Amino acid sequence: MKGLYHANYFIAHSEKNSELLVLDSLLSRDKLARQILMTWCFHMDDTAINRVSSLCGALRSTLIGTAFCMCTSVIADIDFLNASLAELEPKETRIAAEYTYFDESLDVLDYGAKIESRSTPESADTINFSISNRLFDRAIINYQYETTTGRVTRDGEPFELESQVNGHRLETEIFLGSERCERISIRDGCGAGSDGFLISTTLGFGVREQDELAIDCIEDQGVTLGGGCDSADFRLMDGDHFLETGERLYYPALTSLAKEQRAYIGLNFRTVIRDKIQLNQSLRFQRSKIETGTTSRLFDIEDPFLLNTVYHGLSLGGVVDELKQELPQTTPWYENAFRYEVAGSMPLTDSLFGSLALSFYKVNRPDYEPNPDREDFDNNIVLNASLWYTGEFFAVYLRAQASNHYLLGVEPISYNRKTNKFFGHPYGHLSAGIVVSI
Repeated sequence: MKGLYHANYFIAHSEKNSELLVLDSLLSRDKLARQILMTWCFHMDDTAINRVSSLCGALRSTLIGTAFCMCTSVIADIDFLNASLAELEPKETRIAAEYTYFDESLDVLDYGAKIESRSTPESADTINFSISNRLFDRAIINYQYETTTGRVTRDGEPFELESQVNGHRLETEIFLGSERCERISIRDGCGAGSDGFLISTTLGFGVREQDELAIDCIEDQGVTLGGGCDSADFRLMDGDHFLETGERLYYPALTSLAKEQRAYIGLNFRTVIRDKIQLNQSLRFQRSKIETGTTSRLFDIEDPFLLNTVYHGLSLGGVVDELKQELPQTTPWYENAFRYEVAGSMPLTDSLFGSLALSFYKVNRPDYEPNPDREDFDNNIVLNASLWYTGEFFAVYLRAQASNHYLLGVEPISYNRKTNKFFGHPYGHLSAGIVVSI
């Protein structure tokens, strides 16, 4: 029995049987690892070499991207309401809530089957809540909160993963010019007899954050990186905690989080055609800053003895460096998105009206580091169709949304060089909501 201590790391392997090795990385600041039983000097046979080399492949195939993409929100509730409804009356307050759900049974565009991945998107649900108030004659203030949860399954570790994204948005719409509508209703736009149109500008700011996502174990190509799962071939363990308590506390294989900050400005045009068709058009420019962070205790290894250990031309340091290249970039990047939208609403009966909105997106990404092995996408078309039932002070609706490149331009936080493969296919979902005007 012989222990080997290098800098802040003790690395050992312990035989569970003649073919399976367990690698424990003990992060220890000031305790000698020789106190640990059943340890040997760092050594790798051919089996271990193959297992370490496949760590990179394991992380390439991790479902962080899938869980994150399936956990992003839908087209913003405020935008949809503004495109479908008339503007608020002075001092009026509008409260709205919307629920969106996606699973395999509702995947009419067969999005999940087209993704070439070991991971399968199982479900995603989003709740949007917004409140709008026309405090001043020429200004409307909007606030929105959104929360989204996504779940994916996989045919290896991790077998199931769930992630959550929360967001806040604050916006003001300022009316320009002197032309005003005489009468406002929740369904008739400017009202019968109005031949004018409204011009307004929109200024807004928003943030979205993904909750920290910890992946305990990852399996690929027959190797499992851990984590505390029983099937782990390689484990990352807190050495200080073990030496002080004797308890084995394993670190997750990976942790991931993301954040988006965005600001936008837009110009809106509203008019009524033939006394009943409300027509809205808008132009918008949005600039978003996206930051992602994916960490692993493997990335903290600095000891030259370990990093420069070479077997048959393969070094641990080289494996770690290649692994980092396959993950989303560590430095922030930006997304500039240009959007043109045209929308129309028309009464069908005294209590029903329909709405259609078509949006065109074009984006570019300064400081973005592309993946040379994957195609990037820079445009999207999004169609929203809804059916509304209205009462005197409320309305309920059903909405269907379809796009040709997933949520490109709509949700900047979901796009990076790891997840871009999920944007190559059409996508659709259903929503239901209620609006109350007071």
